[in-house]
Amino acid sequence: MPERVDEADASLASGTSGGARIVSWFGHTGNFVIDAKPKAVPALRSEVPTALAAPCCIIPLEQLQDYIVWLDDLGAPNDRSGTQWTPGLAFLIDGQPSTVQIARADELLFERLAQDVVGVWKRRHANAQSKADLTISGGWGEISRILHQQLGGVWTVRSIRSVLGVLKRAALYAAQSGNA
Repeated sequence: MPERVDEADASLASGTSGGARIVSWFGHTGNFVIDAKPKAVPALRSEVPTALAAPCCIIPLEQLQDYIVWLDDLGAPNDRSGTQWTPGLAFLIDGQPSTVQIARADELLFERLAQDVVGVWKRRHANAQSKADLTISGGWGEISRILHQQLGGVWTVRSIRSVLGVLKRAALYAAQSGNA
């Protein structure tokens, strides 16, 4: 990952985003923290995918925090014992936002938080050994495919664990750099 970050930072340095740079990441799937001025966000939306050579979405931290609060305020479904709901967030990374109502899928519940952001709850059943049994084959990637089928566009879905990990890394960077 460090080599990929160095290459992306070199590309961003030559862009119009005003010195934006990747300062941290969480996980192995490209959950990056970028230090940039708020006015750079529009430029970053085109420059970062080019720098990373991969489609992605750019979400200011304040917005990301708002989505987490909204998802938490909505609360997980409570429909039967032996069921655990794992929250996540889906982001449109390519295509036009759709206003189509999102249908509930087996083992999934969706709630639109913005035109290009969807709250997701994935049902897990506790098995006899008290371990969570994942019932959606394909995991979060499968949820991206379901959203594509219903809404069009290209979606990326992250578990709440990944989203909170990004926020934690951003807070750590802010504290260490004196930007807290």
